Amino acid sequence: MTRFDTAVDRGVTGAHRRLLGLWRRLDPVVVARVALVLLLVVTALVLWANVRGQWFIYDEFDYLNPPEGASWIGWLITPHNEHTILFTKLWFSLLYNTIGLQGYWLYAAPMIISHLAGGVAVYKLLRLVIPSRAVAVAAVAPVLLMAAGVGTLTWAGQFQYTAATAAGLWVLYCALSPALGDRSRWVWMMALSIVGTFSGSAYIPLGVAAGLAAISLRRYLLGIVTVLIPAVWFVLARVFWTIPSYNSAHSITQVLRDGPEFVYALLNKAVNDSIPVSDSFTTPLLVVSTLGVIAYLAVRNAPVGSSRARRTYLFLLVGLVLSLVITLVGRLSRDVAESASGGYSYFILIAAIPLFVATIARFVSATRLAVAVIVLLLAGWSAINIVGFGEDARGLADWKASNAALLTGAAYLSQQEFPVVADAAPSPGLAPTVTWSELTGMVDAGRIDGEEPSQLTADQVSLNVQWAAVEADADAGTSCSTVPANTTVAVAEGTDLEIAPIDGAATSATLAYPTSDATRSIAVPADGTELESVAGRPATVTAAGTALTLCR
Repeated sequence: MTRFDTAVDRGVTGAHRRLLGLWRRLDPVVVARVALVLLLVVTALVLWANVRGQWFIYDEFDYLNPPEGASWIGWLITPHNEHTILFTKLWFSLLYNTIGLQGYWLYAAPMIISHLAGGVAVYKLLRLVIPSRAVAVAAVAPVLLMAAGVGTLTWAGQFQYTAATAAGLWVLYCALSPALGDRSRWVWMMALSIVGTFSGSAYIPLGVAAGLAAISLRRYLLGIVTVLIPAVWFVLARVFWTIPSYNSAHSITQVLRDGPEFVYALLNKAVNDSIPVSDSFTTPLLVVSTLGVIAYLAVRNAPVGSSRARRTYLFLLVGLVLSLVITLVGRLSRDVAESASGGYSYFILIAAIPLFVATIARFVSATRLAVAVIVLLLAGWSAINIVGFGEDARGLADWKASNAALLTGAAYLSQQEFPVVADAAPSPGLAPTVTWSELTGMVDAGRIDGEEPSQLTADQVSLNVQWAAVEADADAGTSCSTVPANTTVAVAEGTDLEIAPIDGAATSATLAYPTSDATRSIAVPADGTELESVAGRPATVTAAGTALTLCR
């Protein structure tokens, strides 16, 4: 037994020495690169697994083809709302005219790739700030596996966000990196500025921060041109096109009055969706993070031992602040809860997370134990994000599935004897711009495959396109009655109705079929509305919280 124990001890000791020798011979640069590549592969697999169950919604249908009569090139550069999204439109249009509305993950591929590129840029920027490669790689994990960004990272049309932020992060790195020569710096920064500017408005804050960083390094012309590229296009877009401003801030007074609450709501949502803490800890965490930023900038003896770390940290912070400012100015008139719904969390967190990690590493990464603790915490955070990301992605897929069912079902019905009363949208909730005529055009061109709908889906399509609310006729029906609030009345087959609120205030009513769970909300203006139908079946009308006058 003693000889056996001795042999085991010798074997273990020898193995330990060989492993220790191997570890010492490993190149830390190679290890960091391998770890980063593995992280990118894991992220790509996670995103692909959660994207392939999604489907098209909302504005994505506007990226497929130019409106009738518009030139393709002109359409590409025309801002969508206030955003110039040339590359998103280009990719969607090319795919749509090749494979139609098939393979959603192919539409999402550039979004995933640009997101991964943004993660690599975060690593490169952090290496200018943090001496530990392990911490820099670990910090990229919660950026790439961002649970708060699930709405962005499962939506192919958000290529505009991921490409713009990736270009912004890379142009900031190019402005600050000592590894680039003057010529290559110019080439890369000009190329990235053009790509970012025509990818989306999310590029502007990071692009401006990069230009200011170049100016701070006395590269004056390079910095000025980098700032001017997005700035000039921003102005030109507003000169040549009408940009909607109903969501924007309208006065300095509004900014001062409502701005702090708006910014806090954005940060609060981002933190709550990123870190599994209760709401009561969000405010203290934001306060501590703010104090940490102040302390980082105030303390001079940075562990990296150079001004480059402080400069990189500072201009990454500038990019974050400008992102908040631009969002504030562009969305302040929108409802706070709607603006803080998570859609803006992505490009806020992609700068905030590396700043947060750099702040922690600045003060507590002096020992190997501290580095190990930081890496483990970031790894745990990322693992939790993967779980939350998957749960939220499945919820989004279930929600978007109704749009797929309605449009493919409507496509099937369009090939049957299915009359419609107006050129309405079969799926007004999730595809409001896809009218019946546009859908039938997709069917005729072979861009969408029809699928026989369930009875519930067919009933919903019928309510959406076989009934129309039109302006009320001056001559009301001869048989009128009062429908009390929250009361349902039957409507015989083939009956046209005129509905008006009794108290003269705009309200709504619910249209349905007696044998179906499908429903449609009908807006009832103050002067009433008329319902026309070609459905050829009985229906019901339910008054909302206001009594109605119903004339047949």
